[in-house]
Amino acid sequence: GESFFSLYGHLKNLKVEPGDRVEASQLIGLVAGGHTSENGWWKLPHLHFGVYVHGVPVRPLEWWDQKWINEKVQGRIEQAKSEYGE
Repeated sequence: GESFFSLYGHLKNLKVEPGDRVEASQLIGLVAGGHTSENGWWKLPHLHFGVYVHGVPVRPLEWWDQKWINEKVQGRIEQAKSEYGE
């Protein structure tokens, strides 16, 4: 509800639906197996993870730092709530 979106690419199948609330450590999908590309390079199974704020991609690593989250996100949410009476 705060215009935060996460992207999980290269999934073989999904275990959740768009809009589902997920919990930490919950299985959300399985990555596809690796394969050999046409130029002979082996493509290993992997997950592409992205975070978007208002449609703008941001560095996901920043979202794993609790201090950064507290200062840049939670603090601003609390400030907006107090300013708008929520």
